[in-house]
Amino acid sequence: MKLSLIPGILSILAAVAGISVIAQAMVSPKSYIAKSTSLPNEVPKNLIAASSIEQSVHSQINQYRQSQNLPPLAFDQTITEQARVHSAAMANSGRISHNGFDGRVAIIGKTIAYSSVAENVASNKGYENPDNTAVQGWIKSPSHQRNMVGNFNLTGVGVVERGGSYYFTQIFVLKR
Repeated sequence: MKLSLIPGILSILAAVAGISVIAQAMVSPKSYIAKSTSLPNEVPKNLIAASSIEQSVHSQINQYRQSQNLPPLAFDQTITEQARVHSAAMANSGRISHNGFDGRVAIIGKTIAYSSVAENVASNKGYENPDNTAVQGWIKSPSHQRNMVGNFNLTGVGVVERGGSYYFTQIFVLKR
């Protein structure tokens, strides 16, 4: 497990079951300063947004929350758009990261008043069910699992496929 501090935000990188996953610690509106909101606003044409996989991830997360006696997370299109843009950026670079997290949060914050936000990212290749592989990897990782069962009520999931590799971003939001 690798720990690193990124401008006041703790990120954790773990190899879980042969996949790469990163959890982003929760932030509140006052705990960061957005450095840039000039992020791409759509998935490039050479990448494939995998909306059925996004829906599956959302469903699996809510099933897991239900198994923990927690309420389901509502799916939000604004959050999903930001998650897709980030997944596309990871697919373009071939690396998973939380780069631009504060920018995504700032864009989401323009339309959703929130109390806290968290993010999980992952990538995998060569699995028959890449969605299940990502969710199971998050469940097995304490920091990801903490986000999954956190005090949130909205979520968005962005999945992009490039060259057989799938890149996942899930953003969790507690709407005020």
